[in-house]
Amino acid sequence: MLFLLDLPPEEYARCDKDTLARTVTELLRANDRGHHIVVIDRRGVEWLTSHLSLNDWESASLRRIELAYSQRGGLATEARIYVKLTIDDNGIERSKEQTAFRRSFKTILLGNYLNPSQLFVEDGIHDGDMYKFIMENLADRFNVPYVKLEVLHGGGDRTSSMAIERAKDSYVVACIVDSDRRAPTQPEPSKVRSARASPKVAGSLFIIEATPCRELENMLPLELLQNLQSFIKNPTGGYLRRIDEYELTHNLEEKFYFYFDLKEGITPPNAETKGKSHSDGWLATRLESALGGSVASLVGFGPNIISQIINSNKLCSDLRPLIRSPSWIAVFGSFIRSLIWIFSATRPVVT
Repeated sequence: MLFLLDLPPEEYARCDKDTLARTVTELLRANDRGHHIVVIDRRGVEWLTSHLSLNDWESASLRRIELAYSQRGGLATEARIYVKLTIDDNGIERSKEQTAFRRSFKTILLGNYLNPSQLFVEDGIHDGDMYKFIMENLADRFNVPYVKLEVLHGGGDRTSSMAIERAKDSYVVACIVDSDRRAPTQPEPSKVRSARASPKVAGSLFIIEATPCRELENMLPLELLQNLQSFIKNPTGGYLRRIDEYELTHNLEEKFYFYFDLKEGITPPNAETKGKSHSDGWLATRLESALGGSVASLVGFGPNIISQIINSNKLCSDLRPLIRSPSWIAVFGSFIRSLIWIFSATRPVVT
């Protein structure tokens, strides 16, 4: 997370000096450890240097922040979400593109905000590793210097509630849940809307998002999955390629692949029957349109899609250029942008 300290010099003068000194020390420590990005304007560095009793490490750390200001001073205008440090004011400033959390020095000292940002996902082992890979390999695309996050396993349906409890303890928390959408017209899951509206997280540094497709697996490009043994041996792979070709030929933006259950596949019961509601039957209708009604069900690829990729250096290497491509970012870039700044950090200082 980006922590911005840009108070006018006269504001520092009215702050309790001990509180200010301890806050600055903790900010410098978080920056040097690579937990977050700390941006202090040059006026602030000058005032702090001349009015606080700094040890050698603090002076050197503050100097590094000053030297980095020419490159990082404008990051607060780009960050989707950041912390604006204040003397005694807590609150939230929202605009169309940004959310700024105001946090007082005392609040920072009493909370856990300067620990690494935490990511709650439904499968902390494999999903967490994949989200970390995606964030790390797209950081520069969003002008994020570095990414630092701790992944926590949420435990299925309890993921959002566990994330909320963590946010209540004054941590910086993000939560990603699978949308389980079977059609582009289905709304955001109610659990996401409920979590955002929960009074428990009012004012907390907490963000929750649902995948813009069915689940994380559907964010992985079809070109990559074609290299999995489970894909090669499964006739569903060929059908998915045919459906993709049909959609390209007919200029269809919403892809069958984004909402297909890659793990379980679809059979008539979970493909949904046509005509039940606005969204029901979307998969079945697209399947029939693309394949001419010749295929009623598609076998899935099993539960280990992500683990096969994340445990293979070759597949991870192949994945990197695919997720950095303009076509992938055009679909999923907004989702990544909504999250990545909460994990923004500097590279750890090695001394």
